[in-house]
Amino acid sequence: MKQIVKIENLGLFLLGALGVSQLWFAELGLADLAVEAGISLSTLKLAQMAQVTLFLLLAVIVDAGGSPRTHFRGLRRSRFPPSAVLRDISVGTSIAVILLLGYRYLVSEFVPLEGLAGESPLLLAVLYGGLTDEVLIRWGVVGSVAYVLLRFFEKDGSHRGLLIVWANLVTAALFALGHFPALSLLPTAQPVHYALAFVFNALIGLIYGWLFARHSLVASMLAHAGTHLGGYVVLSVLA
Repeated sequence: MKQIVKIENLGLFLLGALGVSQLWFAELGLADLAVEAGISLSTLKLAQMAQVTLFLLLAVIVDAGGSPRTHFRGLRRSRFPPSAVLRDISVGTSIAVILLLGYRYLVSEFVPLEGLAGESPLLLAVLYGGLTDEVLIRWGVVGSVAYVLLRFFEKDGSHRGLLIVWANLVTAALFALGHFPALSLLPTAQPVHYALAFVFNALIGLIYGWLFARHSLVASMLAHAGTHLGGYVVLSVLA
């Protein structure tokens, strides 16, 4: 059993590392930061990749999501029937369509935001968001918060579901806040954009977290990747 767990952890790390590798091809305002710091762009990218890899390694080593107490499904306890794969990708795609069309026709008229699209390569968004983010956020953070809550507040198992919900809520808020640095790179961003970004991303995080807790890490990975794929398609059509 321990050998199987080690193989699963290695698999999670390699999947996350695949997304990390795509950071090399991203700009995301790093050129200006490199100039301000007085270092080369390649050095800054390597430092960024090393930092994320360290967090990724920590999430996999701690393995709170796979502990007997949390008992979340990772890779070895996931099933991949075509219907489930289609469901998860469809959920993610629907999120992108609803949010982007809602922004285009309901929000942008009142609070326009320049530079919303085209900042991240599609492969970066799909692999980093769908793989790395999910290992870090769902397996690492949801797993750790759930472990602590279950360790100290679960007595007879009757509150497990509620504690998992709280773990998801806390992590969804952190997931939303994690999008603020990218938003800050847009010169026209206003406080209302940060508020909208927090609400939208927190709701998205709750959906990913529900898929993770209800089904598996693979389900949230597919949904997250589907969101970026759907967003790419919608933005291409609207362009």
